[in-house]
Amino acid sequence: MRIKILSLTYILVAISSICSAQHSYNFEYITTENGLPSDGIKGLEIDKKLGFLWIATEAGLVRYNGQHFSIFNNENQPKIISDKVFPLCKRPDGNIFALTGKRILYVAGNKLEVYKNDYFYDHYGNELINVYLHKGPVLHSPSGVNNYDKFLPIDSTLCLIEKEDTLWEFRALTNQKKYVAPLFKHVYSFEIGNNVFFYDNNDNFFIYDTTEHKLKSVLLTDKVGTEKSLPSGKKHLYWVPGMPGPIALAGTNAWALSYNNGKIVAEIICTAIPQNFSIKFVQYWEEEHILFLGTTSKGIIIIRENYLQNIKKIRTEFDEPNAIYSQILLSNGNILTNTGDVIGPYTSSPGIVPIKRAYNNNTIITTDSILWYTTNDTLYKYDYRHNASKKITYLSGAGYVAFLETKGQLYVANHKGIYLIKNDSLSSLIEYKNLGYPFNLSEYKPGVVALGMATGLFKFDLTSKKLDTLLITQYPVRALWKYKDYLFVGTYGEGIYVMKNDNIKKLPLDNNNYLDYAHCFMLDSGGYCWMSTNRGLFKARLQDMIDAYEKGTLYVYYQFYGRNEGMDITEMNGGCTPCAIWLANKTISFPTMDGALWVTPTMPTRLPDSNIFIDQIIVNGGRLDTNFLDCIYFDAHTNDISFNLGFSAWCDKENLYLQYTLDPAESKWQKINTDHPVIRLSNLPYGQYILYIRKLTGFGENNFIIKKICFEIQPPWYMRWWGQASIIFVFLFIVAVVSILANRSSLRRQIRLRNLLDKKTTEILKQNEQLEKNDRIKTRLISIISHDIITPLKFLHLTSKYLFERKASLTENLQTETLEEVVNTSRELELLSTNILNWIKYQNEERRIVKEEINLHDLVEQVFVVLKSLAHKNHIELINNIPKDILLMQFVDPLRVIIYNLVVNAINFTKQGSITVSCTTSFDEVQVNVKDTGMGMSRTQVNNIKSDLVVVSATNVNKRSGHGLGFLIIKDLLKMINGVFDIESKVHEGTTVSITFPM
Repeated sequence: MRIKILSLTYILVAISSICSAQHSYNFEYITTENGLPSDGIKGLEIDKKLGFLWIATEAGLVRYNGQHFSIFNNENQPKIISDKVFPLCKRPDGNIFALTGKRILYVAGNKLEVYKNDYFYDHYGNELINVYLHKGPVLHSPSGVNNYDKFLPIDSTLCLIEKEDTLWEFRALTNQKKYVAPLFKHVYSFEIGNNVFFYDNNDNFFIYDTTEHKLKSVLLTDKVGTEKSLPSGKKHLYWVPGMPGPIALAGTNAWALSYNNGKIVAEIICTAIPQNFSIKFVQYWEEEHILFLGTTSKGIIIIRENYLQNIKKIRTEFDEPNAIYSQILLSNGNILTNTGDVIGPYTSSPGIVPIKRAYNNNTIITTDSILWYTTNDTLYKYDYRHNASKKITYLSGAGYVAFLETKGQLYVANHKGIYLIKNDSLSSLIEYKNLGYPFNLSEYKPGVVALGMATGLFKFDLTSKKLDTLLITQYPVRALWKYKDYLFVGTYGEGIYVMKNDNIKKLPLDNNNYLDYAHCFMLDSGGYCWMSTNRGLFKARLQDMIDAYEKGTLYVYYQFYGRNEGMDITEMNGGCTPCAIWLANKTISFPTMDGALWVTPTMPTRLPDSNIFIDQIIVNGGRLDTNFLDCIYFDAHTNDISFNLGFSAWCDKENLYLQYTLDPAESKWQKINTDHPVIRLSNLPYGQYILYIRKLTGFGENNFIIKKICFEIQPPWYMRWWGQASIIFVFLFIVAVVSILANRSSLRRQIRLRNLLDKKTTEILKQNEQLEKNDRIKTRLISIISHDIITPLKFLHLTSKYLFERKASLTENLQTETLEEVVNTSRELELLSTNILNWIKYQNEERRIVKEEINLHDLVEQVFVVLKSLAHKNHIELINNIPKDILLMQFVDPLRVIIYNLVVNAINFTKQGSITVSCTTSFDEVQVNVKDTGMGMSRTQVNNIKSDLVVVSATNVNKRSGHGLGFLIIKDLLKMINGVFDIESKVHEGTTVSITFPM
């Protein structure tokens, strides 16, 4: 959490006979408005080793690093039983303890750990003795100690107990409490080192003699040894165990008390203690010169002494300017500004004031004690030796000019050219256009001048009068400073460049790029370069800047100075010469937008501390315990890792240079935002990493610390050895299963193929048999057509021709007989043709027929109607003995054709007699019998008909013999109706043909 700093400067002026000395302080008020959980402070302790201030409140324990709060309470730290923390205590070894609820906690680095559980809160005084005297809670505390007693631990075995108005001694080794002496009322007790002191209301100090076990008087002196006493009136001494000595407050003053050579020494540490605050706790960090005040209801006040001095006009009107640029040092130590004002703390006479009015931003004092300056568009000079001013000449654009003295010659540049000033007149050396206004001139090598202009950096050869370009910029070049072979170039918007032998390189900048606007370079005696900017003052080690140029160093530590060091306004001015001046007391005076800023280069420098902690690790939104040893292991599902950093930051936040990288070899360091110091890493592939966190700690080489954090994102299970082994096993298992299934499938496929092959073979055999049968049938059909059709047709043709030609010569009987033969032959052809057509029709396998309900008696009658005339002619009686109520579900046409052919065959082979059709039925079958009284057949003929080996013989007009086509049709159609047939016959006794089929 970023803390808003409320700054206030309180100036106490102590008058002396010589000059005025100013002391100012910076105040930081920390309350709930800034993020403190409670304004009621219950204790303060400083961890000087790690640089943290620990604050006890009623809403948790707070760690403050100078910039951010870290709050420890029951919500985020289950080890804290109660958010009310009281008190805080510090042992002589520096360990800090906190009592909360029924648990004692201790500070372990940047976090809290449990020291003891389940103590009696009503008797926490006993527990404090344990804490003070031991590293572990093993002591049985003395009886009669309560929470209102004060403890004065002297060493790890001896403790004094201030109980009401009496003093007691307690020794841990003997576990005994011993009465020592009575005490005055309202006495203050404290320790300095291993000595215990007491202070009463009469301004008397006493020391406890551990040998004689009594109180002895001791004197109070100042730093020079002069005996003194604390101011009269209300005062208070603040001390708790762990403090090196007490802090005394009286009025607006604060003193730190120490013990030296048998005397208590009081050193003033602040002269501006805020009033109207109920101050309960005081701590002083001597090394950092920081005073902490804890109040009962107004939070914390942090007081630092300001190191910078703001110099302003004492009285101004509402329309007078405050900003200054060029400065001239006066004899009394004050300065004359370009506004014509004399400012400074010194009250003695300034002596001669060389300029009595406002002047422009650029001046120069030459080696012959002559001050050159311009006002409006006129060039002037002032001779210090003779106290005389002289107007020299008109100079166009004199508001922006640059002066240079070298080898006894004085040069001046304006927006039109460069001139030599000689004998109080101007001699033009070169003229130029469109370069803008000049800001600075500097001879960076003999006879060659660098010229800083609004459009860039140029060089001018004084001998050849040639002007060349060194650097084109979008922003003005306003500051030039030569150091040995280096020329430092400050721009107004593009940072800092360094040039050597006409080779220009840009330097790395500060954290916030404030040095983009570098106004001035001032080198002090310690080798540090001071630079003013629009946002504050910077100090850098000059060698670090040179190393950045020569060695390509990627960073330079720039120490920032701003409001925390006493600046009233951080916008400083440039574009003037001189850009700053040295004062007689070795102080630098910089111009600002509100007067001058005086800087003592030897003032204390608040550098960053050398510590970095990991406060929290957040993984995928969840907090991870930071108690790790060598390496942190994250699971394979880790997508987002955040490292929350903790560190001491009592310097300005601008001086915190924090960076991180995962690969230092590539030098790709990423900047860490110090307002929100979190390193977030997202979507890292699995593997082992080392996070490098770098913090600059000051100037010089190796001016940083690096904290390394090893962590590993574990690979997904399938990338680990057991996962890969599992995958291989599963793969092999799947391969085996697939192989088994494939083999089984192959076997099933082979069986199916074998069955299919057998089936197809059977079908092929059947088809082959059918084809052979069809071939025989076709042969038979061809024979029938060629013999049984062609021969009758030929007979009909010849007979008809014979009748036609010899009709007149033939007798009537012969004609009648011949016509009867023609009729018989035609009928034979008709029957044969009908059977051929029927056979062809039912050979079509795509022909679709439907079963129908059939009255078998009626079906036979229909056949008899067709064949009745043929039978009558042969003197054959047709008899239908089928009952009239027999109904079948069969194919009508095939059954009719079968019965038709059976009756026709019977008619053909019966001379006279009868043909009887009858039937018998069973459960699901019917048997139809066709019986004739004809010529009959032998057994061989019957077998031939059944086996399709019918001998085809021609139809003869005299003797009738069958051609076998009728039975061929019958057998094909019986297959269609799922029927079979049988023949019973004897020669000359007739034939009975039976067909059996489903009903």
